[in-house]
Amino acid sequence: MTKLAFFFLLLVGSSCANASLNSNAIDRQVDFMAVAELSAGESNLGDCLKMLGAPTLVEQSDGGNQFVLSYEWLRTSGWGVGVSVPISRIGKASVNYSNSDTAPTFVKLIFDKEWQLIEVMQG
Repeated sequence: MTKLAFFFLLLVGSSCANASLNSNAIDRQVDFMAVAELSAGESNLGDCLKMLGAPTLVEQSDGGNQFVLSYEWLRTSGWGVGVSVPISRIGKASVNYSNSDTAPTFVKLIFDKEWQLIEVMQG
């Protein structure tokens, strides 16, 4: 038993363990309460910009009959662990595991030619 404990301590003492946590955010998330206040057929471009601010992207669609304001952002988070153990003078064995969650999200506001809101899309 003493030899096994010594071997275990030697193995743990000569190995390298690591752990990591990460979190990233790209662009700002819109206020979903403000999005819920927007109403198709009633809200216009000015209302939307006042409530949500500048969009990430503005596009023309439907042959120029519609305009799309896109608000897009990305959130990522994750963690990882790893162990590296020397097995000889020239080599080592490594085991790593990581898990991450990526959540791209968007709100698209679709307007007619008069800049009246006709649809709100979320994803």
